[in-house]
Amino acid sequence: MKIVIFAAIVIIWGYLISKATDTVVDQDMLRASRDADIPTVVELADRRVVDTPKNQLLQHPQEDAPLQHVLHTFEADQNIEGRGEDEEKNSSKEEDEGSFDELENNEEEGSGDGEEDEESGDEPRNKSEGKPVDYSIQLNKEFMEHLQSLDSISKIIHMFFPDKLYYKKEPILPFVSHSIISLINLNRDWNVTVYDDAMVDSVIKNAGDQGIISKEEVDVLIGEEGGEEEGPKQTAHIVERTDIARLLLMYTEGGVYLDVDRLVSKRFDDIFTPSTRLCLPTHFDINFAQDIMCSSRGNELFLSLVQEASKIRMKSERRKGWIKAGTLYDMGPDLYNKQILMKVFGMDSKAYDNHKEDKNFFVQAREAIAVSNGTIITKKESDYCENTLVLDDTILGCPGREELYERYSMTPWSEEVDAVWGTEN
Repeated sequence: MKIVIFAAIVIIWGYLISKATDTVVDQDMLRASRDADIPTVVELADRRVVDTPKNQLLQHPQEDAPLQHVLHTFEADQNIEGRGEDEEKNSSKEEDEGSFDELENNEEEGSGDGEEDEESGDEPRNKSEGKPVDYSIQLNKEFMEHLQSLDSISKIIHMFFPDKLYYKKEPILPFVSHSIISLINLNRDWNVTVYDDAMVDSVIKNAGDQGIISKEEVDVLIGEEGGEEEGPKQTAHIVERTDIARLLLMYTEGGVYLDVDRLVSKRFDDIFTPSTRLCLPTHFDINFAQDIMCSSRGNELFLSLVQEASKIRMKSERRKGWIKAGTLYDMGPDLYNKQILMKVFGMDSKAYDNHKEDKNFFVQAREAIAVSNGTIITKKESDYCENTLVLDDTILGCPGREELYERYSMTPWSEEVDAVWGTEN
């Protein structure tokens, strides 16, 4: 009988010790959770765990427990002893798939989502080796010396919209709140200017006065010179005028140009360093994005863009003052990318047409930019709601721009041009 009683005491004593030990571990975990610099907020509905591994922190959240930050400590997983062989393999696999380095590499190689992976089979490859073509892309030494001779990027931000005070009239729209208002609040020491149509025309006229573009070109764009007996001259479409105006602003003033539909959640001082002179993010692995531009003042890349656009403009046919949509595109994304490849990388004028279908080409272009030590910055961007040069993942959901456009009766510019040119466009 005494032996049975003694055994029972030993069992109870062991149980109490194990519970005390568990309590100490739990307190350590909760303390770490409170002290975490970047915790993950988990809503009550999201705290249901299916097949939770034994090494998961905060293993059994109670339904009536208060909402709190939940810390995921990967180091703790590595220190757990006694895991089953299958569990250890699964954990190792999860860590491999989720490692930061591999995610970064996958993003740079354009293998982020299934759609891109399906298209990746179209990449030109070396038939003998079965590998993507090595384009041996390098930065143009002369252009880099030119960039490094320029001043730092001015703290000026340029945006275009028909109503320059739209953000004061529509501040409660989520899209406005997460774009220009967020931009202003995060960058208090930056000058933000919204140009309406009249201000855009002033930029063009000033460029004519300075001799950057000809008076004839000013006349074609805004009808500034003279007129005709039957009435005032037609102006170019506002898209054509804003396209040239942003290039002129980048050359004459520098700073940052942003389309109004860019969401912003980053401080620009965290993006641009004192050594930054140019930014060239890419739209996926398709081309260099032109809805964001940033440059030091006096950058010859933007002067060359103005000059080449002028050559196309002055020989283009017009109807009611407007050129065809295809010509607008030629002076927009096509010209922008061609001049970048020629100026920044020293390639010939056919490089963009020859390689724009190859995603690997732009992967290698970003890799070449990476060795500029921050003089040029780049990033692979995707949708405007996702991680971009000026946006991280702190915005919940995706505020739509449609409501703002509807309030200002804005429609796709191509529809307007097509209505003028019809099937000839």
